[in-house]
Amino acid sequence: MKKPDSALWQLIQGLSMAERRYFHIFSSRHFPKDNQYYRLFQAISSQETYDETALHTQFAKGKSKSYLAVLKRQLFDALLESLHHFETYDDPVQHIIRGVHYSQILLQRGLFEACARSIAKYKSAAYALEQFEQVIALISLEKKLASRQQFEHQSNDDIDALEQEEIQCLHFIKLNAAYWKHSSHIYKLHYAKHIGPGKNNSELNAVLAHPLFAQTEKAETFIAQLDKLQIHALHAFAAQDAKKAFTYNQSFLQLMDNHPHLRDAHADRYFATLNNYLIDCVLTEQHTALLNGIDTLQTLPANRTFRHIPNIQTQVFRISNQLLLNYYIGNEKFEAALSIADAVHAGWKQNQSRMAQPHIITLLYLCAYTEINTGLTERCLNTLQHLFAVCHAEDIGDLYASARIMQILAHYERGDILLIDSLISAFNRSAATRQHRSETYTVLFKFLKQSIRNPNKPIKNTLIKNLKKLSAEPAEQRVFNIFNFIYWTERCLVMRG
Repeated sequence: MKKPDSALWQLIQGLSMAERRYFHIFSSRHFPKDNQYYRLFQAISSQETYDETALHTQFAKGKSKSYLAVLKRQLFDALLESLHHFETYDDPVQHIIRGVHYSQILLQRGLFEACARSIAKYKSAAYALEQFEQVIALISLEKKLASRQQFEHQSNDDIDALEQEEIQCLHFIKLNAAYWKHSSHIYKLHYAKHIGPGKNNSELNAVLAHPLFAQTEKAETFIAQLDKLQIHALHAFAAQDAKKAFTYNQSFLQLMDNHPHLRDAHADRYFATLNNYLIDCVLTEQHTALLNGIDTLQTLPANRTFRHIPNIQTQVFRISNQLLLNYYIGNEKFEAALSIADAVHAGWKQNQSRMAQPHIITLLYLCAYTEINTGLTERCLNTLQHLFAVCHAEDIGDLYASARIMQILAHYERGDILLIDSLISAFNRSAATRQHRSETYTVLFKFLKQSIRNPNKPIKNTLIKNLKKLSAEPAEQRVFNIFNFIYWTERCLVMRG
């Protein structure tokens, strides 16, 4: 049996609130008051998973087999038409495309002077956005206009200039295509994890040696400059040179900010690079730039240019809070981090359906980390329970193992002595199968057990000395990168006197 096509369900589920409101208005204008299309839209909107059988029962029972398929197709087309009208208001490129059609209508109606003015107006807008394909479409109309007017208003120089203008636009299109081709080959390898830190990266090095990327003057268009900067930033990332990556991503954002009309036309690229730039800020400890960048990030959902980016509100919620938690935790400012954890607890559940599970786990882990280091062990344990309840949380490797260790430490702080042995045993069984072994964990467990059996024995200094020694070992650094056991030990044992 052919699998039901869920494209309509996916399209509806991906609509923003503003797009849903617009479709309600659009459908009320274009369809009868009691129409099947909007009822089907509402039914599909309410489905958490696509269920065509339920739709057939509700809308096509007793009707032909093709009835529901036709209704779905008509709704699909209506949604696309609605989105087309919705985006035309905000999308400057759509504005130009519409202007090309306006110019064509004026030419067809014989309104030659109005057509010439329209062509000039929209050609200027197309050049401003480097929409060279639309410039060529308008040049094509100029040629037809000249022919319709029997070349009465065109000198030979005008004709030659029009040819040169078209050739120049074709050159820019060809140039953008070349940058796109080279960049796409690299990103295809990057997404397949063949390029990155510790990899051979020979293909990336070859592209960087190409004149398009090695010679500054070759990047003649805005798009070419963006592609060039992004490939250089990727190279810096692969070379684990965070400072260079920061510089290239900063240059990318500055270029876009200096051309806001072009930034708006490429809002998705701006958003993605801003995310990379903020990560670079953390790695290079550019704290002022980080906080300013997060402020910029948090303004984007209110900017209508960025509203078309899928789940922009959720993405900004996740990225900004994760970065702020990492920043404050990295600087041991746990009281400041606690206010961010409050914001995460207030909003993660309403955003969780639009967040990937690893992102939910990371946010909850950082909250729990903050809570245990501010003495809020009860709240830490509650947060960890939410983390463990996320599907496949155990697949997140070291982070999950560290969360289990944090659970043991929180129970130790609370004095839940009877739980410690069983939790350690459970962890060791899991670690044996999932290869989460660590000398740090062994030393820590030994301390906890000794501390429980003989609470008066002064072993604090020995533990800290051993942890500091372990933190310097390359094989153990990943464990300390996820949880600062030295900070916890000093804080916890000082509290215990």
